Formats: sequence, C-alpha cells, structure tokens
Amino acid sequence: MVKSKLEFKGHEYSLKQLVELRNQSPLYREGDVADLNTGEIVDISDIDCWKATYISEMLTTEEIDKAIEYKSSKKMKSILNDKYEKGIICKAEMFKLLKLNNEEKLTPNYNYDMGYIIVNLNMVNDSVSAATYGKFNIMLRFLSETHSNRLIYSNGKKLSKKIISEYLSFSTVDGFNKFIKKLTKHNLVREDKFGGIKYLIVNPAYARKNMTIDGTIYKMFKEDLDKCLTKMQIDYLMMLDDSVEIDNMIAMDA
Repeated sequence: MVKSKLEFKGHEYSLKQLVELRNQSPLYREGDVADLNTGEIVDISDIDCWKATYISEMLTTEEIDKAIEYKSSKKMKSILNDKYEKGIICKAEMFKLLKLNNEEKLTPNYNYDMGYIIVNLNMVNDSVSAATYGKFNIMLRFLSETHSNRLIYSNGKKLSKKIISEYLSFSTVDGFNKFIKKLTKHNLVREDKFGGIKYLIVNPAYARKNMTIDGTIYKMFKEDLDKCLTKMQIDYLMMLDDSVEIDNMIAMDA
C-alpha cells in the first residue's frame, strides 16, 4: 500500500501528520499542499479529500481491525443470505445470519424488566372481560417474583395453585382452574406437563419474562408469535426440534 508523501511549504509530511498540525496550529491553516505520489495540489483546508486514498494511515489498529471484521461480516452475510434465499441454509448458519442481522434475540420486540409485562394489548381478543384481563395482569406480577420461573416461590414456599388462588382472591382452587381455562381459551396461557411436572406457560406474544423463545413455546403460540417476529426468525424457529427450556415456564404443584 502506497504511503502518503505530502509537501507543504518546502517540508514533507504524511497525511496524518499534516492533518494533526493543521488542526493544532494556525501556521498550517493556509497554503497549497502537493501530493508527491500523484502530483495533485490542493489547499491545505481540503487535504481531507485524500483520507480515502491513504485510509490505512488515518485509522488506529483497532479501527483497522474493526474495518476488516466488518468487511468479513459483510461477505459472510452475503453468502448466508444467498443460501437462505436458495433454501439450502442449515440451522447453525441460520442462527449466524440472525446474529449478523441483529435478530438473534428470538422474542417479540418490546421493553421489559426482569418480570412479566403486558404487551401488544391490541392483540388481546375483545371478548376477554376486563375482570379476566385484570386478574391476568395481577397474576403476571405475582409470578414475576418467582426465582427464574422455578418451583420455589420467593418467600421459600413451593409455588402452587392454592397459593396463586389465594393471591388472586379466589375462594377455591377450582375457581382458579376455571380462570386458567378462560385464559387458555383466549390463547393467553397453556398448561402442560414435562417430566411429570405441570407447568403454566405464558404466551410471549402478550407477556414474557427475560427469555428466548424455544421450539416448544413457538409451536404452542405460533399464530400469535408470527405477528410479532420477523420472517427470518420464524424460519429459524421452524427449523428447531421440539425443545423444552424450563426457565421459560412456571412450575406448579397441584
């Protein structure tokens, strides 16, 4: 790569040196500068036009490394995009492409804290009553206090339907079960068993904890989630085997 050789008032400088001197001293603010490599002459105020020609001199080592990495990533993205469009991309390559597109966080895009939060209110069916919706909101706040969605509740008690029922002011567990059936009917939650343990799964299209959607969660709530995710995220999730991420669910005793 050709190094810059510039002449200013009878002295030779590199482009980087002359730019720094111009920015620091009034003595370097006026006059013509000659590029000894090309014979081109410009006013010293215009020498920035040569930065692209001698870019390697103007960048720090870190900036050069980043530029090389960016160029490599851009090439990789082009290759993977081509494979994606031809339908010959594998699962690992698909996830790499998602990362290059900043789409690897497989979850609806909304702000949240470490607890649950209601989202996409316009998606909630109009037939969901205000009372049911209100209790759903209260239940999510309650479940947000659990440790990593595990079986143990924050005060040391095992999480159970009885505990949640009492918190939601249901007189019996049967009342809570009917409430869950209403939520299930509107696709807000699902109940399922994995490894002999019953779990409550909240539809992440409406509310979620700090989690990444797995293959099982996606298939459970596909219709709603397809409205919240990008096409590439959906295509990747369709490639996943059924998988159960326990941290995405609330384990409950009967």
